[in-house]
Amino acid sequence: NAQGRPIVDGFDVAWVEGTGGAHALGNVYLQRFATPLNAAKDPAGPPVAAGLDGLAGSGSDAQVLISNNGRDPSVAGLTSHIGGANETVVTWIDANNRINIRIYNDNGAVNNNPIGVNNGNLNTAAAPMVAGSQQHVIALAGGGFVVAWVATSGANNFIAARVFTPG
Repeated sequence: NAQGRPIVDGFDVAWVEGTGGAHALGNVYLQRFATPLNAAKDPAGPPVAAGLDGLAGSGSDAQVLISNNGRDPSVAGLTSHIGGANETVVTWIDANNRINIRIYNDNGAVNNNPIGVNNGNLNTAAAPMVAGSQQHVIALAGGGFVVAWVATSGANNFIAARVFTPG
């Protein structure tokens, strides 16, 4: 491009490494991958590991440890959301069955002050909910995102969700 940076597209992957089976607690990791594009914006090569800034070969291409005691992570890429730039939202369930959230700016820095988002868990003292075995974060067209999960209340399971919108 005009700034001398390669034209790339990319995606993020989140996973758990541990000794347990499905839905077991372990280390939650995030890895960004960059896919080089040609001038027509078609893939010009296979995806390669990249840093959270989206640049491959920048010295920070390693996976990032998000939590050392989590499970069932989910990741979504946002366009011009809370911080005004492209961001990545990662959610996971902790050992207390709470959904946690972390937002990364497009330069790889953690967004510690997202408007309307609690960087800790999504459950509040006023409305506590226990996450079941599944939760997902999904980007919305307007720049926001939704976190949906299987919640439990006594012996009942139900789908719960919370929508976050910019500003």
